[in-house]
Amino acid sequence: MIPLKEGLYSIVNINPDLNDTIEQLNYKNLLNKELQFCISNKEKIIRESEKMYTKQINSGKVYFSYCNFKKLEETRDNYTT
Repeated sequence: MIPLKEGLYSIVNINPDLNDTIEQLNYKNLLNKELQFCISNKEKIIRESEKMYTKQINSGKVYFSYCNFKKLEETRDNYTT
């Protein structure tokens, strides 16, 4: 869960293509498996993410291996191209 400004990301085609190398096919297969996991667990992922975000914003405490959401949002808001 990383806040991004509109227009600072691009869509990636993860559909296998006949011109793909073995490495590209393997990577696209991995991305497709990860996407299917996210789709299958969408509600739980959203619920847990919102809970973590709210807890961190309200307490101000950033736990080990968590993103500092407040700092990420400030950086996003101040980012200029």
